[in-house]
Amino acid sequence: MTVETGSPRQEREPAAATPSLATTRPPKKRLNWQPYVWILPGLAMLALFLFYPVFFTSLLSLFEWNGYTRDIFGTFVGLGNYVELAKDATFHKALFNTLLFVFFGTTVQLGIAFVLATFFFMGEFRGASILRGVIFFPSVLSAVVVAIIWRNVIFLRGGLINLFTSALGLPAFFPLGDTNFIVFAIILVAIWQGVGFNLVIFYAGLQSMQQEIIESAQIDGAGFWRVFLHIITPLQAPIILINIVLNIIGGIQIFDLVFVLTSGPMKSVHAADVLATYMLFNSFAGSMLSGGRSQLGYAAAIAVVMMAIMLVFAVLRTRAHRAIDY
Repeated sequence: MTVETGSPRQEREPAAATPSLATTRPPKKRLNWQPYVWILPGLAMLALFLFYPVFFTSLLSLFEWNGYTRDIFGTFVGLGNYVELAKDATFHKALFNTLLFVFFGTTVQLGIAFVLATFFFMGEFRGASILRGVIFFPSVLSAVVVAIIWRNVIFLRGGLINLFTSALGLPAFFPLGDTNFIVFAIILVAIWQGVGFNLVIFYAGLQSMQQEIIESAQIDGAGFWRVFLHIITPLQAPIILINIVLNIIGGIQIFDLVFVLTSGPMKSVHAADVLATYMLFNSFAGSMLSGGRSQLGYAAAIAVVMMAIMLVFAVLRTRAHRAIDY
């Protein structure tokens, strides 16, 4: 008897279905609007207080407007305001004075602050914290207060400079009344007030350094200046760059010190004008405060030039930062 081990027609299992392209594609992600909703208030504030003023000022610089009529964009002059700026000797003087503040702020002021910060960091002595506080104190004062103190106590008649020259038998000397010294007198006040702020930033950067590096150099016989030039300065390059940017911005925007210290007769000859004070002189406020010309279109052109200078320094700062990082 033959036993059948299998049927001639074997049943096959159904093959699994091949997935189509439609089923293998990942599901389309829906755009999440929640992050954009959160940043919307910040963008609105940025547009209202930054983008719109920049746009309005740039547009106004192409027109002539005295600030009193309702027809703001009535007289279109194109680049006429900028052409007049190029021929304006007072504007050239104000631009030169502004660049002087930038130069001395990024050289003398930063140099003094960096050396003092390194001295306080490396030299451990009693009273160092008190001395740092004394140097930093002018930075927390209002620039108007600083200007009034220097004008009344040091610069004007009966001040310390006049008393010193009188004691030496020299003729009376008033820096704010001399066209050759007035700018440098204001720069001196700006340096006196700004050194403490830069010193604090440098000191914070020095505290983030590894003390072992300096100690190793000192064990090898390196003195203060060798450590300062070859170890501290290269390691503090990013902090130096930050302070340079802050001082450039402050130098371009300087206004209050110059305005208060030159509120006397020297204002009429524009000997110490900077871009901000000359912009005020040409605005409607200038017509009320200092006999200005009440040309807001011209003042807007000065503001655009200030913004352009800051943009140039911002690009240079970005490239310098990349060079330091790499």
